[in-house]
Amino acid sequence: MAKRSEAFVLASGTKRSRGLAVTGVDPTREIEISSVPQQIVEGRYLTKEDGPAAVIGTLAARHLQLGIGDECVMLGSGRDGSIAAGVASIVGIFKSGIDEFDRAVMQLPLAEFDAIFSMDGGVHRLIYTFDNLSDSSPAADRLRADEATNGLQVMTWEELTPGLKQSIELDLISGIIMYFILVVVVAFSIVNTFFMAIFERKKEFGVLMSIGMKPGRLVRLMLLESLGMTSVGLVLGVVCGIASTLLAARYGISMGDSAEFMAQYGMPERLYPKLTLLSIVVGPLLIFMVTILTALIPVMRIPTLKPVEALRS
Repeated sequence: MAKRSEAFVLASGTKRSRGLAVTGVDPTREIEISSVPQQIVEGRYLTKEDGPAAVIGTLAARHLQLGIGDECVMLGSGRDGSIAAGVASIVGIFKSGIDEFDRAVMQLPLAEFDAIFSMDGGVHRLIYTFDNLSDSSPAADRLRADEATNGLQVMTWEELTPGLKQSIELDLISGIIMYFILVVVVAFSIVNTFFMAIFERKKEFGVLMSIGMKPGRLVRLMLLESLGMTSVGLVLGVVCGIASTLLAARYGISMGDSAEFMAQYGMPERLYPKLTLLSIVVGPLLIFMVTILTALIPVMRIPTLKPVEALRS
């Protein structure tokens, strides 16, 4: 759990002033829940020992003409309605990639925020993080039912950012559609390959059938052959896929020319895929089932072959 307090101030640099959203944070906990500490491009992030210190977005720092070590004067309204005024030394400048955020946000240590805005130990937000997204809704329900949180607004990440939830659902649906299209393409390729294999080996089948091999046994032989080929292909594919995914997870996948566009939505310049047991099993298993089913189509043509006609082909 992390605590945050928020206020709006008139911030002044050496020559210019502008309105900023100031957030009081617990530096120790913020590192665990926020990406801002990793987005510092100049200086450092806040520490628990800092007094009147602040980190500020790149665009806000540029507008106020502030650099590391410069002082920013803040004027706002305290919790009790009094005038809140303070001075903070800039110790770090961050760049999130979201212009609106970098232009309007500054962070202070929670203790310093408390002193400037007369919070008397109060905070505006309590932020809970979980190992699994599915744990957030049950936890929110428990908090709503707790008498200690009576009168407080409890929101899950889905309620706080509905647009993000819709984007994830849209991406999931589009991914399923693309997966289905790939499976269909693979199925047609497999059917075509097995049809060619059977028609090119009609003479071989004719010889085997003429010396007494029953069509049913020949069908089983071809199915075992397709099973072996599929298994070898899947094993090689899974090994290569795991190796390439682990490599991409370590070094990332560069977005190239799209990086600047994606940065406007808070997305990183490099994407780091995550390897899960589900992703390893589902794809190969689906391809395996489709391969066996589609292989049946050309293989079942074997019993209709006539040995004499097959030998003449």
